[in-house]
Formats: sequence, C-alpha cells, structure tokens
Amino acid sequence: MSVMTATAAGRRELSISGRSGIPFTRLLRLEARKLIDTRSGRWLMITIALLTAGLLAAVITFSESREELTFGSLIGATTLVQAVLYPVMGILAMTAEFSQRTGLVTFTVEPRRTRVVAAKLVAASGWAVVGLALAVGFAALGHLLAVQFRDVPAQWHAENSVLAGLVLLQVLSVVQGVAFGLLFSSPALAIVAFFGLPTVWTILGSVIGRLDRYATWLDLVRASGPVGEGHMSGQAWAHLATASTVWVLMPLVIGSWWLTRREIS
Repeated sequence: MSVMTATAAGRRELSISGRSGIPFTRLLRLEARKLIDTRSGRWLMITIALLTAGLLAAVITFSESREELTFGSLIGATTLVQAVLYPVMGILAMTAEFSQRTGLVTFTVEPRRTRVVAAKLVAASGWAVVGLALAVGFAALGHLLAVQFRDVPAQWHAENSVLAGLVLLQVLSVVQGVAFGLLFSSPALAIVAFFGLPTVWTILGSVIGRLDRYATWLDLVRASGPVGEGHMSGQAWAHLATASTVWVLMPLVIGSWWLTRREIS
C-alpha cells in the first residue's frame, strides 16, 4: 500500500512540476521574426517592395487616364503585386520547417503542433496587414507625385468598404498559402499547386458550360471579385464562404490533421 501511495504521489509530483507550454505570444513573436530572418523571406519582402515601387512608377509615368491616378485606383495597383506574392510568404512560412529541417527543433520545443500552425497563421496575417498598410502609403506617395507632376486633381477619397475588402482578401490569400504549404510540405510543390489548381479550375469553369454554375460557388478568384470592389451582397458572401471552404479551410484542416500524425525528421 505504501509503495502504491508513494508511486501515486510521485506521479502527482511529476505532473505538477512539469513544464508548461511556451506562451502563445512568445511563439507568435518567434514565428513573426522567422518570416524575415531567413534569406528567402528577406528577399521576398525586398522583391515585393521593389516590384510595387516599379509598378507604381510605371502607372504614374505611362498612364493616359486621370482616373487611373486617383488615390483609390493607385491602391488597387500597389496591392496587385502583394496579392500575387504575399501568399508565397505564407507557403514559405510553413514549408521552411520541412525544407530547412527545422521542424524537429520547432516541434520538440513546442510538441503541440497545432499551436505552431496557429502562430504561423497569425504571424503571416499580421505581416500581410503591415504590407497592405505600406501599399496604401506607396499609393498616397504616388498620388502626391501625380498631382505635382501630371496635373492630376487631388482625389484622396477611398471607400472604407474597399479597404476592408482588401484587408480580407490579403489575409485570406496568406492563410491559403499557409494551408497549401501545410498540405504539400515542399515549397516548389506547394507554390505550383497554389497557383496551378485554382487556375485550372477557373479555365475549366469558363470553357465547359456545364461547370459554369458550379464555378460561381467554387472559383475563389471569381468569388473574391466583389470583395475588392466593395460591393458584397448576401449571395456574394455565400459564394466567398463556399469557395474559401474548398480552397482555404479544407487544405488547412487536412494539412493540420496530417501534421499531427506524421513523423518529423
């Protein structure tokens, strides 16, 4: 009886004295720093900034329409590059654990792997919002230059619904990138799948008439269109929710499930 009591007491002592998990805020700061600490992450950020500045300069220099040089129109131009490249940041954020073989350390320090995924999602989304704010700053600078050098009247109005829609699309695309990186593990494979699979579905939906009615619900590009324009009806929200479930939520859930069961080497 004494042995059993001692054993039970020892077990309780071990359970009580066990280390608690890493605070999520610390994990979040770590994942946010990892996004720009790596060479690929830094160069991706630099590339996005350079391409955004180059595209803005081209629009200001060669545009013949004053409507294209308003503040709102330039926001659409500066966020175009980010819409294409920021999801790659989400892919690299997740696949780096496997391609650079840091997963063993990461998931040893924090065995609850879904918390790491959650931290990567929040960190990547945070950087996406920061990037969008910088894009708005680029647009403001571009409009100021257009007013000074292209004799464009100052038009600083930008609809709040459009800005909110851009934030939603930016975060949604980055989360989709993380989900595809989680599902495919390989950076090259995840990037090809991210850009290839939705494109193939878009082409099939436009070519095959029988698929067109389903493409309205399952084509994320088509469903995202009204969001960026700031005109969302109830049916448009339903289209976006359905397409996001297929292209964002399902890869994220399946990838998370597989991550919790696979061996990390």
